Amino acid sequence: MNAEAGTIDRKALEAILNLAPPACELAVAVVDESSRTTRLAESVIQANVSVRDLTVWLELRRDTRSTLVTLHSLEPEPVKAAIGQALRILDTLGDGDPLIPLESAKPVPRIDMFDRKTDAWSPKQAAKALREAVRIADIGRLSVAGALTLTSTARGIAHTGGMMLTASRTEVDLSLTCADPSGASGWDRAYGHRIGDIDIAAVAKRAASRAIRSRDPVELEPGPYTVVLEPGAVGPMLLFLSFLSFGGSPFNRGTSFMAGHIGEKVLPDFMTIRDDPLDPRMGGWPFDFEGTPCAPVTLVENGVARAVVHDRTTAEISTGHALAPGNGFGPYPKCMVMSPGETSTDAWIAGIDQGLLITRFWYINYVNPMKTMITGTTRDGTFRIQNGKVTGAVRNMRFVESILEAFRRATAVSSEREYFRMFGSTMRIPSMVIPAFTFTEVAS
Repeated sequence: MNAEAGTIDRKALEAILNLAPPACELAVAVVDESSRTTRLAESVIQANVSVRDLTVWLELRRDTRSTLVTLHSLEPEPVKAAIGQALRILDTLGDGDPLIPLESAKPVPRIDMFDRKTDAWSPKQAAKALREAVRIADIGRLSVAGALTLTSTARGIAHTGGMMLTASRTEVDLSLTCADPSGASGWDRAYGHRIGDIDIAAVAKRAASRAIRSRDPVELEPGPYTVVLEPGAVGPMLLFLSFLSFGGSPFNRGTSFMAGHIGEKVLPDFMTIRDDPLDPRMGGWPFDFEGTPCAPVTLVENGVARAVVHDRTTAEISTGHALAPGNGFGPYPKCMVMSPGETSTDAWIAGIDQGLLITRFWYINYVNPMKTMITGTTRDGTFRIQNGKVTGAVRNMRFVESILEAFRRATAVSSEREYFRMFGSTMRIPSMVIPAFTFTEVAS
């Protein structure tokens, strides 16, 4: 990374392209990521960990043959060795199908994603900021655990066909869990691209409040309940649904619920879901790993299926969603935004006679991917709703649900939204009210 500019050094990319063997095309992708994590446990800082991960992908192409090699250096000698290895592999390959031409250079959007203050934040500053979380936990006679991670990432894409693109971003991810010796716990999280996006005190207060309210939980019988899912519970469901249905690969295979239904009603009227990589807080990029410019894509509009996302292997026209070279998964949206409703979460709770308020889900796994069915447990804040009020804590329970069917049963989403980060994807999502949500057992 060029520390001066906060981006990949273009001269280094040019030097790599100049090493292309005769009659070959060469494409290079570089990601240089530096993260600094301060970890808390039992209200004490346990570790400050700094990690740098530099990955370089080289694709060598000749006629109908191509091969991909990976290394972790931009120095000339390792790069030369990697290109030599790729050339030897290329010579062993037989002729294949015609290759998809390299993407032509196009203008890409400008996004203000890199914050110098965040990039320069030190472990000492992180420790000082986290004191407030410890102080708030102490007030409730709680301990606090969690992590504050600041990440600076630079990306570069270039090829011998005339493309040269670089960009950089910063990210801040805070997760806090407050707990007491009885086992009561509460959690909250915040994400943004600048340290100024994160209110550590507010996150700690929400986590502490949930922990205090989680004391003395009652055990309820498993079965169907009306649930108010907060963003920490909606987020994993939306992301798992995205893996299964909003990408070009499952769409082309016909396993996506969107396949054959573009232009048809697939979700409730109040649900609009789009992918917006150009919002700086979403952790997106102005171009993908093929060099295609990124742009917002409407996936579902007022309940109607509109589109899925593609790279250049799944459609003639890419939407700018190619993942890193060599991935076996295919494109999917990583910056999903769900439109808000018109009523607050508290107002929806006030209209529920009997139900549950769920902070988040944990340990989610697929049960039947074809039916978008998953299982998991509640965690760090599960509460009973009686006569329009949150009345107390409930022991955690395991659920088994079809994401698609649960979303179709939803009756409302909240006017408030939160940014939620999971598995390298960011979502901006509201709370959601779902009747007849199925719980199968009390979690051990």
